[in-house]
Amino acid sequence: MRLLINGGLPHDSGKTRFGLTLISLLKEVGIDLFPLKPVAGHNAWYSYSTLTRSLELGILAGNDALSYHDSTGERVEEINPFAVLLFPVDPERIERNFPYYLSLMDRGYPVMLRVTDEKRSVYLQGPSNLIPQSMEDVLERLSSQFNPVTVEEQEVWGFLENAGKIVYESVVRILARRKDVLIESYNNASCPTYYPPGIDYVITVVPGRVYVFDGREYSNFLKLSSLPPWLIRSEGAFKFLRPQTYAIELATSRSSALIDFLVKKEFI
Repeated sequence: MRLLINGGLPHDSGKTRFGLTLISLLKEVGIDLFPLKPVAGHNAWYSYSTLTRSLELGILAGNDALSYHDSTGERVEEINPFAVLLFPVDPERIERNFPYYLSLMDRGYPVMLRVTDEKRSVYLQGPSNLIPQSMEDVLERLSSQFNPVTVEEQEVWGFLENAGKIVYESVVRILARRKDVLIESYNNASCPTYYPPGIDYVITVVPGRVYVFDGREYSNFLKLSSLPPWLIRSEGAFKFLRPQTYAIELATSRSSALIDFLVKKEFI
């Protein structure tokens, strides 16, 4: 079984919690899903604990990848081949220019990223002159451990804009080795890479509910646009496709009806 999860909201759709629930419940019936979060970003201020874990594990990783790692024991760098670490900006360092501050915080201020391929992990570090002084120490510790290559801001953004293309081969390698895979997108991007082969279902998650699309039909929807899938918002699919829908429980994101549907389809 191959599932793709995306969010129906730009933030806080509940994708990872839902994904963890699916992995746990399907494992009980013999379907062992490998979790794949091809592209992930996290903020050093809001997710400080992930920096400590990254230093302990020796690999830069965010909340989602660590949650999947803790749940399945799979290697973080296979779960998440492309990781970007964002920092907040200190308004004092841009002379309290709050319109500019808000635009930077909305866009994100990427400082470090990791790209892992079949052989190794490569770290890059962009400009960090705008981060709060209180965070300089942790950045220095990360830099000391991961020894990133220093690059210009434009190059950092070049990697981010092409992340879906960069990690596609890693996704294909995982699919070649694993029969059952759960791929999680980021934000409300329809797909984090070029659409992978053999996707059975695409599941769009919102608080309290999921929408289940046929994988082949979803592929046809994506082909309607000349944009790469990671630039196509998930909500666009509702204009062209009629998904099935299931309510999910508060706290657990569980849906017995959805599990029954997936299991029945898998073993028919």
